[in-house]
Amino acid sequence: MSWKLARKDMDLLIRNPITYLGIILMIWIVFYTVSPFWNLYGNVRDEKSSVVYDSDGEIEDGYIPTPTEVVYQNVMQELREALISDCSLSEEAADKEIKKIQENEWSMDQIAQYFKDKYSLNGVKSIFVLYEHMWATKGEMDEYLGNVFHDRTYTESFAYKYSEYLGIGSILFTVVIFALILARDLKKDMYALIHAKSLCGRNYIIGKMIAGVGFVYAVIIPLTFIINMIAMRVGKSYGFRVDFWDIWKRVIILDFPSILLTGCLMMFIALLFRSIMPAIPALLLYFLYSNMGTYDSSSGYIYKVKPFALFVRFPMLFSELTMPRGALWNVCFACVLSAVLLAASVVLWERRRGG
Repeated sequence: MSWKLARKDMDLLIRNPITYLGIILMIWIVFYTVSPFWNLYGNVRDEKSSVVYDSDGEIEDGYIPTPTEVVYQNVMQELREALISDCSLSEEAADKEIKKIQENEWSMDQIAQYFKDKYSLNGVKSIFVLYEHMWATKGEMDEYLGNVFHDRTYTESFAYKYSEYLGIGSILFTVVIFALILARDLKKDMYALIHAKSLCGRNYIIGKMIAGVGFVYAVIIPLTFIINMIAMRVGKSYGFRVDFWDIWKRVIILDFPSILLTGCLMMFIALLFRSIMPAIPALLLYFLYSNMGTYDSSSGYIYKVKPFALFVRFPMLFSELTMPRGALWNVCFACVLSAVLLAASVVLWERRRGG
């Protein structure tokens, strides 16, 4: 019975033009956001251009982490000028202070504290941040990437970015799919008719989940295969190591549970209110919560994994991407909550039918 219901809903989705708009939107989000990582040399600096520093430089924009000695050299020059202009020190006195810092090899925190205590200069740490990334030449980029991907595969870094943007696109797509397959059943006349039939809640709920979640999986599996092939080809063209399973492992672990949870939430909220309308804004609010950043006193506005978030963002530098702390706990939470919501939806259906 569940399979028959699922087939009917899939036929409905295949015939509905909104389904294809959702597919196009998801594919566009994925290709638009991951394609820059296929051309890591596309925005590098010309040898004749001046070096530009940035606090939030990305590899796809041609930026690499600035070498530590270059950062300190630039910061010392900035601090020397601040001592002369803001603290009225002579050039000789300013040079003496800078020399003391260099000889003692102070860390960023020690330097910041010293200037705050002695000269009441705040914001020294922010000067270091301004020089964190530098616009690289092709040679500098090539050397940096060669060192980075000597110990890791190119597809590992790409997998995190793909998983991130696939999560965003697929969750929005899942909301659309479940809105389509539930909207008809929740019309007043259709809702009463379905509950009057001898259709158990388990068959109905499972049938809907197979149709909704299964349809989304059926779209993202071939999409992931195509993206994986492109990523492996690009990685090999750069001379980096690649692994066929890097992307698949991240998608299965990080994206599949999120899609399942989205479908379960849509199902439960829609059945609870007997309308699809409350479920859509509820999921969009959950989506926004998962995507929100956090203000940190030392780093400013940054992204951190939210407890119970629906998906995971990876804002770190492409070459340094790793599984953030708390991400796997959220995956476990998604699996457990999905099971609870499925059971609750079945109970809710049966009570409505009994009433």
